[in-house]
Amino acid sequence: MSTCRKQDDRKPEFIYDFIQEGLKEGKEWSLLKAGFFDGSPGRLEDCFNAYKKYLEDWGRSIY
Repeated sequence: MSTCRKQDDRKPEFIYDFIQEGLKEGKEWSLLKAGFFDGSPGRLEDCFNAYKKYLEDWGRSIY
């Protein structure tokens, strides 16, 4: 079973679900409380957006 969604949505589900959970919980998310992403939900979102852009750019480069 693949960890990726259908061809038109090639995002690794587990990473997206993991980050979405962190964004939903905000400052109460255990990783932010532990100091990851400088404890900032905004920093988490910035890193997630950079990751998504990287995947989009990489995807374009292989086709």
